[in-house]
Order: sequence, then C-alpha cells, then structure tokens
Amino acid sequence: MIRSPNFQTTFKPDGTILSRGPAALDMLVSVANNSPDATIANLAFWTEHEELALCLNVALKGRDVQTFSAATLLRGDDPRAVPCPRIPTHAVRGPFPIAFLFQHLCLLSRGHPPKSPVDNVVRNPLHGYITIGPVYHGFGGMKKATCNDCGLELEYDPTSPERVPCPTCGSTRRSLTDVVGLEVNVSLGASYLHNRAGTPIGFGETEHDGKVRGGNLHEDGSISELLQGTPPRGEQNVEEVCRILFLRLNSSGADWTNPTHPDPTQAKDGDVDCRAESARDKRTRLEVQVVNARIDPAFWRKLQATGQISRTEPTMAPLVASLRAAIEKKEKIPTQQRGTLVLALDATHVPATTLGPVVQAFLTSHGLWAASLGFKEIWLVGPQPELTWQLDPKPEEKR
Repeated sequence: MIRSPNFQTTFKPDGTILSRGPAALDMLVSVANNSPDATIANLAFWTEHEELALCLNVALKGRDVQTFSAATLLRGDDPRAVPCPRIPTHAVRGPFPIAFLFQHLCLLSRGHPPKSPVDNVVRNPLHGYITIGPVYHGFGGMKKATCNDCGLELEYDPTSPERVPCPTCGSTRRSLTDVVGLEVNVSLGASYLHNRAGTPIGFGETEHDGKVRGGNLHEDGSISELLQGTPPRGEQNVEEVCRILFLRLNSSGADWTNPTHPDPTQAKDGDVDCRAESARDKRTRLEVQVVNARIDPAFWRKLQATGQISRTEPTMAPLVASLRAAIEKKEKIPTQQRGTLVLALDATHVPATTLGPVVQAFLTSHGLWAASLGFKEIWLVGPQPELTWQLDPKPEEKR
C-alpha cells in the first residue's frame, strides 16, 4: 500500500472547485502500473485523523500511467474513477450527488472535528492523505447486487440515493455479495505534484528502479530536496530527458516524432545527443544536446558515497545559480552551431530546481542573458512534462 504526502485542495462553498486565484491549491497524483498486466487500483482519501473519506477505483492497462487531480477526484468530475466497490468498466459522468459530495468534502475540511457529523460547510483548505493499492477482497473490494425476488444480477451503485427497481420484476430488494478481486501481484508506483494557483510548488514519488526524488517549496521561502539512488552516468539519462522534452513540446502544438540518438563518435553529430523529425515534414528536424542541470561534482560524490541527499536551502538562490552554471558550461559550443541546437538541462534527478518559483526567479535574473546566447532554445527538463520549462523566452518562438 502506497501512502501519499499530505494533499491540499480548495473548494467554493457550493462544492465547486476553487481553481483560480492565489489561494487555489491542488495536487496532481500520477499512478503507475509497473506490471505488464492490466489491473484496478484503489485510491482512498483519508482525513488527518485517519478517517476514510472517499474510496475510488481506477483501471490501469499494463505499464500504464494515469494522472489525476485530487480536487477533480473529490468532486467526481473524472470519469476514469468510480466510487468503491464499483468496477471502472465504463465512464461515469460527474459530479457526485450533492449529499454524497458534501459528506467527504466536510470530513476533509480544515478544522473538522474527528468522528463528528458533517455540517455541509466547506472550510479551506481541504487536506488529508491518499493511499493507493491494488483492488482485492475486503477493503476496496467489489460487490455484486442480485434481485431478491427474481435473481437477476444488477449493477450496484453505492452513490445512488435510491434503489432503481429491477427491470424484470420491479422489486427493489437486493442481496449484496463480495466479489473476490484481483490477486495482489501487481506493482504500483505513484508521484505527486503540489500546485498553488496553478504553479508547481512540490514534487515527490515512491521508490522506482531504486531511486526516489523530491523537492518542496516551504512557506518561509526555503526549499527542501530529497534524492535517493545512484548518480546518473554519462549519457545514461539522455533517452528519458528527450522523451519528456518532446512530450512537453508536443503538448504545446509541436509534432516531433521518431526520436533517434546519433553516434557521438561521428564529428558531424558531436554536439547532438538526440534528434527528432516533424510528423508533418520529415525534412524538419530538432537537434538536442543534454547537459546535467546540477554540475557540482561534490553533490554527486555525496550521493555516490551515501546513496541519499536530503537537505534544505534557506532560499532559492543556490538552485538558480546552479541552472546558470549548467548553461555557462555550454558556452564553449561555437556560436554558429547554437542556432540549430536545443540545449536541454537534465533536472530529472533534481526536481527541486524545476519548481515554478525557482524557474520564475531564474527567468527574472537570467532569462535575457540565456536568450542572448543564441541557442535555438534552452529547456529545463524535469521528471514530468509539467515540470519542463523554457529558460530563454524569445519574442517569437523558434519551433
């Protein structure tokens, strides 16, 4: 069972999501099925007092990753998630019925006393934690309903305020039976992206492939970062960096496809780590060079020696300086080559540098300098497309 860090979301008094303004909070949850077989994952929302507020099931294909907004899940606006114990075999249009909705919104509201009746008042921020695990018999399991009078098997909907009459005999009497779910032989992973007013301020994940990454901006302006595992070596991470970068570019309307990794021993490809072509025009190509976003050797030596880095910087300044240092390292590339080259800073291992306020601080202090270097573009690539940013804004985008 996976437990998330504490989440915060904001709602309006009428139960709709407060998604705009400086007070707006939300958390994106990405659930990964690391197994080749399809499965059903259970997402349970708990209060700070460990009371179950809401239980949802979501379907995952083999090797699938699905990303959810905590606020959208709580409101019932995501058709991929259905209340337990239903099986997510078809889309269910939200939002939840009002009585059902306010039951868990009130439980999760700030200051709501434990084990006390709900009062239909939403107090921001809603907060608690989420557990994620495979569906199995018992908690988070499934039930089937059978008509007591004619034996017809019916769909069971725990959110429905009234029982729908049996279509065969009209009876509303039901027998509920547990359905033994899937065996717990799947491997699930999760990552979390905290947003304030639409800006990422925190990232974390569960262990995967022997590594854990995290970074959080705190109310006092300090930034904490966590890294467990081993340092990346040489070109080890190039393929992943380019994959995330192309996803980010394509989400903004580009059409880069067929990524390749040229032979670095060939002189003409010496500055190119990966290349993609336009789906609309195969002659149009994008060439990328990857550089580590954290070039301080002492940082990586410590990770190699201890297997973990956990520290807090009092301000964002050191992280901003590390981004500039990484770009400065590539000023040695001849000016005439820069215009055709996208410089990608690999921050997949150091997500604290990709948080929105850090990026904004860099753009304020060094954005014009970065744009003056003459690269086709400069991108900071985080562990997700949502944490991938252009660092050299130009009046007209060069795509």
